[in-house]
Amino acid sequence: MIKFIVPTLLLVNACAASKKGYHQKSIYSTHVQDSFHIEIKEVTRNEDLPMHSIYVLDAKLDDRVSRLSDSLALDSLEFNYRIIGIGQTHFSKSLRQRDFVPPADGSFFSKNASYTGDAENFYRFITTRVMQEYDAQSDYRVLLGHSYSGLFGVYVSTHLENHFDKIYAISPSLWINYSDFLSNYERDSSLHINTSLHILYGSLEELNKVAPAIERFQKILKPDDFKSVAIKEIKWAGHKSILEEIYTLEY
Repeated sequence: MIKFIVPTLLLVNACAASKKGYHQKSIYSTHVQDSFHIEIKEVTRNEDLPMHSIYVLDAKLDDRVSRLSDSLALDSLEFNYRIIGIGQTHFSKSLRQRDFVPPADGSFFSKNASYTGDAENFYRFITTRVMQEYDAQSDYRVLLGHSYSGLFGVYVSTHLENHFDKIYAISPSLWINYSDFLSNYERDSSLHINTSLHILYGSLEELNKVAPAIERFQKILKPDDFKSVAIKEIKWAGHKSILEEIYTLEY
């Protein structure tokens, strides 16, 4: 009987040292006028540690919320973490355009841009609904997006009033509208990166439109933005394989 008591005590102590919570729900956005899948995974290791919230876009595509949580569990972190996955109800190019592509209002794209979306409404949904309802007490917030949602991350980084402390834009689609954002950024002296923006892209993306647009952005970065932007090329990574970098980033 004694041989079973010790493992049980160890299990009790382990549970006491780390509180975990997991929730899935569907919520409706009055800004976007559509429902979204929300997945929240929270780990509190020590009540005295700060809480970092990691917002993961396209969360339904590859089980990345659980995979990210598993990778963080292996690290000796000096913070608690809350992963908030946000996904459309189903994968759709039109839905991704609606939510991740900025409008042509001159603030990101020029007013002549033709391929546009309602990214501002999606951003309002995150900041006024998701943050207030599920993440009001966070000490530090990170936004993570890839491809179109990486473009959304760059868009968010240009907001003057920013709700995120760090943004990871992985292989962002800066090429959209014939790289209109880059042209607009270059000629508009008031357009800046206003939060910590980390851009990653793969060396194998030189053959598509992703890498050339990012490399051009690096060349035209304004002096005031150098301190905010970090751009890194990942050797031998392509547009999909670069997603593995999500599980090695510093949050």
